[in-house]
Amino acid sequence: MRLLSMTNNHIPAAVKLQKMAITDLCEPDYGKNICAQWVNDIEESDFAGFKEGQYFVAEDAGEIIAMGGWTGDNLKLFYIAPNLVGQGLATEFYEALEKLYLTEKPKHWLVLATLTALPFYLKMGFQKMQTSVFKLKNGIELPMHVLMKTYSPEAQ
Repeated sequence: MRLLSMTNNHIPAAVKLQKMAITDLCEPDYGKNICAQWVNDIEESDFAGFKEGQYFVAEDAGEIIAMGGWTGDNLKLFYIAPNLVGQGLATEFYEALEKLYLTEKPKHWLVLATLTALPFYLKMGFQKMQTSVFKLKNGIELPMHVLMKTYSPEAQ
């Protein structure tokens, strides 16, 4: 895995990865119809305004296999190639992002987690704060969980 700062050149492949992950991984939790509408809601323009140095991709043999980053204290757009789930990539990529995030000396990290990703984030040390919804541009509301991970000054 090679970690790279996301650039505009990565956006088409990042969108493709996000759509594949939603379609292949979230369907058991959200259903085929909801996932199809969710995927149709995603556009390359959704990445406008991302800040280089805070959003990253992982590449292997020139292919994007993971993506994610943060805005402020919110972890966002964390997706893994569906064919690599269960092989340790998510943990490895998460730990690489967290190490970079910790250089900003944060007090905490928040994430709006899908039903599918909830077990992973709990394993990474996040605590469930509340149940929420994410409203797509087309009006569909996706059940989610707001999670937080708190950092002590010694951890940084």
